[in-house]
Amino acid sequence: MPALLGMLLLPGCADWAPRVVEADQVALDEVLSIGTVVARTTDDQMSDEDIQRIDVLITDVGASSFAEALDRAEARLAKHGWKTTFKNADSMKMSSGKWEHTELVARRFAGADSFFLEVQQQLEKGLKADPSKWEKYLLVHVSKADG
Repeated sequence: MPALLGMLLLPGCADWAPRVVEADQVALDEVLSIGTVVARTTDDQMSDEDIQRIDVLITDVGASSFAEALDRAEARLAKHGWKTTFKNADSMKMSSGKWEHTELVARRFAGADSFFLEVQQQLEKGLKADPSKWEKYLLVHVSKADG
């Protein structure tokens, strides 16, 4: 009997693999359309039994200052139905009106202090852009919550 029970349980174990939860490509395309992406990567975070994939972008929206960059990104995303849920002088959080459970956080790229710091440092090493413009770049995280 124990051998039979073991044979019944093993096939179910072999089928288990973590599910990757990530933003829909069309939602990500909306975010990509707001400016020029100068660097891009992903950061996978384990969440319960799933993997939450976070797209990390360094984006140039053609602004002359960080404040202007946030405002431009907000206005451009609003045209795609994104809603601002939080904004201050240092960052902004938006959620998509069309893509359920999808959100983004935009903050300063230059000198950003976040738990994405390691990912940011990797991006800085590969960044081919002029460092004098870094203050105007946005560090954007796009993710979808498990819903």
